[in-house]
Amino acid sequence: MMIRSMAIVALAFLGAGCVGTVVTYPSGWAPIAPQPECAAIVGTYRDEGERAPGGTGGGFLRFTQLVPYSEVAFSGPYVTLSFPEVDVLLIKAGRERRLPFKEGQVACDDGKLQLRRSDRGPTMYGLLRSHETVALARSTDGWLIAEWDRGEWLSFVLFIPAYERTVEWYRFAPVAQPSRPRR
Repeated sequence: MMIRSMAIVALAFLGAGCVGTVVTYPSGWAPIAPQPECAAIVGTYRDEGERAPGGTGGGFLRFTQLVPYSEVAFSGPYVTLSFPEVDVLLIKAGRERRLPFKEGQVACDDGKLQLRRSDRGPTMYGLLRSHETVALARSTDGWLIAEWDRGEWLSFVLFIPAYERTVEWYRFAPVAQPSRPRR
């Protein structure tokens, strides 16, 4: 019985796997501007963006698809990001989406705004735990930069662990704000 238990444990460790695709920040894009505050991302950008080469799958075509917790369908040609209240991010794109800084869903970390989501629960193959973070910053040329980081832990048949991580980069062009006439 002891040998059989040890064999199961050994198979579990041999079966454990870590896979994923981690795309590095593209050298052809302007560097990310170091910012002391998350307010640096405030502005209006095109909703349709560019994806860094090297990822798997199709990626996200729009900023409004990239935002976690987007159960409200919203999109438009432009996206405006602002902080209308303390600890509230407002995303306008046809409709409005307010994301409060609570329960770890939105945070400011080292000048980058982080939108976070995590899930856990059973699947037909075992237990799944996932996390997703979209970190927003601005590049030195004014583009909105989004780093999408998703990780998933899956315990196959409750004892064979597997982990998959995906990191991709997106950028969204700034939209020039019309100048107001001086009085």
